Amino acid sequence: MSNYFKQVMIIDDNKIDRWLLRKNITNTKLAAEIIDAETGVEAIEILTAFADQHKEFPELIFLDMNMPMLSGMEFLAAFDNMIDVVENNTRIVITCSVYDMDEKSRVYSYDFVIGYFMKPLKDEALIQVIEKMRHNTAS
Repeated sequence: MSNYFKQVMIIDDNKIDRWLLRKNITNTKLAAEIIDAETGVEAIEILTAFADQHKEFPELIFLDMNMPMLSGMEFLAAFDNMIDVVENNTRIVITCSVYDMDEKSRVYSYDFVIGYFMKPLKDEALIQVIEKMRHNTAS
């Protein structure tokens, strides 16, 4: 089975959570390449460098909501401003340790957010992400 995505990004300040998600992505052959960012600031720097080099953004970003320096909500706002300038088809999946209905409502106000899941993400959640991506590209 080939990889579904060329490239995904994991943004999470917890090294173990990044490792677990990376392992699940690799085991399910979800992506050919995985980019790790420990903070939202680091992720914005990586994406800015991609834009400057006219490289495509990762097709999918897994974003932790609770991070220092730049929270998940702050990252979403910064990413939204970034995509006003750079055309891309990136979709974002939110990962969280605590389920918050208000937060879930706020993140879905961004069209590019396609999922909100509790950590650690299981294979079933990754399959749901693939289905949502198929639905988004088919419409």
